[in-house]
Amino acid sequence: MPLSPRPRPQPTRSGTAWSKSAIRVILTNPRYTGRQVWNKQRTDEVLLDVDDVALGHTGVMRWNTRDKWIISKEIVHPPLIDDTTFEQAQTLLGQRARRESGNQRLRLARNPYVFRGLVDCAACQRRRQGQHNHGDAYYRCRFPQEYALANDVDHPRNVYLREDALIARNATEPPSTPERTPQWSPDG
Repeated sequence: MPLSPRPRPQPTRSGTAWSKSAIRVILTNPRYTGRQVWNKQRTDEVLLDVDDVALGHTGVMRWNTRDKWIISKEIVHPPLIDDTTFEQAQTLLGQRARRESGNQRLRLARNPYVFRGLVDCAACQRRRQGQHNHGDAYYRCRFPQEYALANDVDHPRNVYLREDALIARNATEPPSTPERTPQWSPDG
């Protein structure tokens, strides 16, 4: 029996639970209020070579600021979020952005990872993230319990893979493609 009286959330088209990034997109895009949105992007013409204008130019898509967007007044499709909730989300996200923008600086990786962005989890096919524990590099798949339950996946909360074990394995058995090391698991 669930601990929370809340109903299970509606699954996505693929049948999986909603990710935090998908929810953020819905909370920040006025299209999900049921309205049409135009002029979110523009095409700027950029010279291919500033020293040789005869080479011509290419079109580069760039985002317009929100004040240049054109949003319809009438609802043109069923909304996923009501206007009140959307406005509350804009207010909260705007406050957070103002707080965080005061001390922005270039973030450098504290620890280098040899296989950064290249190791997937065999259980869930999600990309693992680098983490250091006690001076050793690991690749971790952190699968929150609510996602595992909602997606009916038998997955431990955390799965760790030591980087030195992965290096040793790749020294004797190179990955199938040079770009990615898909779904590597310690079981082999």
